[in-house]
Amino acid sequence: ARALRQLGVARGWREGGAAMISQAIDAGIVDRLHLMVSPVLIGSGQPGLELEPVRRLADARRPAVEVTLLGEGEVLFDCDLS
Repeated sequence: ARALRQLGVARGWREGGAAMISQAIDAGIVDRLHLMVSPVLIGSGQPGLELEPVRRLADARRPAVEVTLLGEGEVLFDCDLS
């Protein structure tokens, strides 16, 4: 992230799978995260995010969030991680 800023890159878009996004969040290079919840039960599977655990709940990230109802029970959480 620092190297990109030194090159003058202030913003970027990163899209990828659970592992890539989780690593980017843990590295502190994600400013904004969109999470979507949909009322679809698909059973067990790979988790969407796998972040480093926190030792105390008080240490957990609590980003500012804007919530958008999209219809048919779908909800978009726009999380500000900056």
